[in-house]
Parts: sequence; structure tokens; C-alpha cells
Amino acid sequence: MAGISFMQPNPGPDTPCPICREPRPGSPRYPDHVCADCVRRAVNQNGHALRFENAGPFGGLVAVVIDTNERTHDQGCTIDGVRCRAEEARFGGIVVRPC
Repeated sequence: MAGISFMQPNPGPDTPCPICREPRPGSPRYPDHVCADCVRRAVNQNGHALRFENAGPFGGLVAVVIDTNERTHDQGCTIDGVRCRAEEARFGGIVVRPC
């Protein structure tokens, strides 16, 4: 799920991403989730690009520094100047939301 935000099929209309305002599938459980394009721009406190992924087949969350492949359990990131937090989605995958 690297670089992917939570995506859930939604019978209703798309809603705007809280960062870029582009439409993305709405979610009643995660109404403020960040779109996948914005998640791809996530950086850590040192400005290094990140990707988020499950730690293993049974869940867990890790952030991976793309340049070094360093793995950390720090869930915080910044996207276009907005502080965000990655977390495990209820039934798997990763969801990124503004703090």
C-alpha cells in the first residue's frame, strides 16, 4: 500500500481532499482522509519523502524513508505544510488524515 491513502468504494458523491481540494472517494468512517496524490508528497520532520505501509500480513504501520529505506513507527508527516498522521484503517490498509 505504499503511497496509497484509504480508498473505499462509495455509492455517494466524491468529496474534496482536505489538502489539495481535488475530488476523491468519500468515506463516512474517514471523512477527512487525504487523497493518494497528496500522500505521495508526505515528508518527515527532516523533509525526507515517506511512504507508509503495513508492517506485516497481520497489520501494524511503518513509515519508510524513501531515500534510505529506514523504517520507523513514527506516524507523523507533513504534506504541503499541513501536519498529518498516518494510521491503520479499520479493515486493513493505511489512512492519512490532517492532525
